[in-house]
Amino acid sequence: MGDPRANYLLVEDGELRVHSDREGGSSLPELILEGEAGVLPWLRSCAERGGFLHDAGYAAGALLVQAEARVLVVGMTRWEAWHLDPDPFEAFPALREVLEVGRMRRVFVELVGGQWPGWRVVVASPAAFGVQECVQTDVSRIPVLPVRVETLKGLTDESVRAGLRAVLAQVMPVAAFRRVKW
Repeated sequence: MGDPRANYLLVEDGELRVHSDREGGSSLPELILEGEAGVLPWLRSCAERGGFLHDAGYAAGALLVQAEARVLVVGMTRWEAWHLDPDPFEAFPALREVLEVGRMRRVFVELVGGQWPGWRVVVASPAAFGVQECVQTDVSRIPVLPVRVETLKGLTDESVRAGLRAVLAQVMPVAAFRRVKW
């Protein structure tokens, strides 16, 4: 498997531009929490028409930004990677599980939405929409990550938010964590 590689797709002005990053898969949650103001300028500066994308065997994650439609799609190619060696999500195994729990995913999407006001956030499964073999920019055709657990008995949204914050505090650099609008 190798490094936790990620692919980034930007659809803007009817044009698809792409960028790939050898280490991007492990920083995808941190990146999307930078919000529109951090991600769009960065992506515009590095994405290019006809650029290289990692294929499905190497891409750990993908991000699709539909600028005009204001849709953000994030996905990990191997959510179930706990059994792989090396695990491309070793840096944030708890996040992989968090996003499969209905209430936790909703709180995470709300958190991301706070950084991307007015945008729709989609958690994809897997990130095959953003790999070399089958780039997919039609959001309606991208499957979402299934929810395994619908409820967390005895927990409030605030306690779930606090738990998610604790997970992210462990995996994000301090400066980036402090910039998040909690």
